[in-house]
Amino acid sequence: MINHKMTLSANNSFKQVAIAVTLLLWSVFSFSQVSINTTGNDPDNSAMLDISSNTKGFLLPRMTTAKRDQIQTPAEGLMIFNTDDNVLNFFSGQVWYTVSSLNLCSPVINSHPVDEEGCIGDNTNFQVTAGGDGITYRWQENQGNGFSDISDGGVYSGSATGTLQLTGIIGGMDNFSYRCIVAGTCPPADTSDIAILTVNQPVQITSDPSDEVACEMQQANFLVSASGTNLTYQWQENAGSGFVNVFYQGFNTSTLSVDAYSGMSGYQYRCIVSDNCSNSVTSGSGTLTVLQMTFITSQPQNQTVSAGGNTSFSVTASGDVISYQWEVNDGSGFSQVPDGGVYSGAYTATLSITGATTSMNGYSYRCSVYGNCSADNSIPAQLTVN
Repeated sequence: MINHKMTLSANNSFKQVAIAVTLLLWSVFSFSQVSINTTGNDPDNSAMLDISSNTKGFLLPRMTTAKRDQIQTPAEGLMIFNTDDNVLNFFSGQVWYTVSSLNLCSPVINSHPVDEEGCIGDNTNFQVTAGGDGITYRWQENQGNGFSDISDGGVYSGSATGTLQLTGIIGGMDNFSYRCIVAGTCPPADTSDIAILTVNQPVQITSDPSDEVACEMQQANFLVSASGTNLTYQWQENAGSGFVNVFYQGFNTSTLSVDAYSGMSGYQYRCIVSDNCSNSVTSGSGTLTVLQMTFITSQPQNQTVSAGGNTSFSVTASGDVISYQWEVNDGSGFSQVPDGGVYSGAYTATLSITGATTSMNGYSYRCSVYGNCSADNSIPAQLTVN
């Protein structure tokens, strides 16, 4: 009996708690207002949540700046306590504000101007966006001597707005820098980051290709020099029927390398240089001269002469021949023949012997032929003196 009564009492207490919780939830969801206090007062009609206490405070979520910045898509008005800076932060919808140190009507730049690039004559702009009460904009430029205010006129318009317009930029504005000072009803003003203007300079040829000389089966290099921004190159060749594009080594660089062959002597080479602003200039042309290799095509022949008689040895050579040198072997090895005595023409294609002596019987002769690109030696020919 005693146990039964205790069980019944416990069941009644559970029912009472369940009914109280149900009534509380019904109240919250029915009226969408909650009051937390020790007085039992209803929430103020203007508040969804009315917390009142004379002894305790309201505790916001506490986190570091890094943790705050990891909040995905924070709602406008979201508040946290920043444990790194020991300040309150709230999200404006675009940036986090520091409540403890920021006058909420002061201007705050939300997006800063970025670097811009363009060609001479192009239009471009720099932009800022900002929040705050009664904000105004003042754009400034730095041409290299410090920042100064910009007024509308010339290439500029919108100098007192969030967007500074530049119409028809000129080459002299390359590397100018820009910033915007945003003021408002409440101080302090906010100054944007600095943005740089890059004006692409038009292409100009500063040095044309020069004439080049190369030995056949060797390489000739033609060089063009140019100034400008983001240059591209295309070399051309004129083999006698007009200039056409070529694709030799370096055809798209400032240096063209040409493998020279004998039939290419007289070919011309030039380069079209372009920039990224649709400007192109064509260089002057350089002419290729190809020097042929030196070869002996006709060898000296054995000669027989009577003592005191005259004879000669001859060679024929092709290519770019610049000199000859005859040599004689009297039994002690070959040595150069000088003009004089019985010899003449020692440095020509024909060596002449006048008044051969019996002591010269059995001498052998050969010729070395020298060119710009190579040399060739003849086979020996023998002299018989009867």
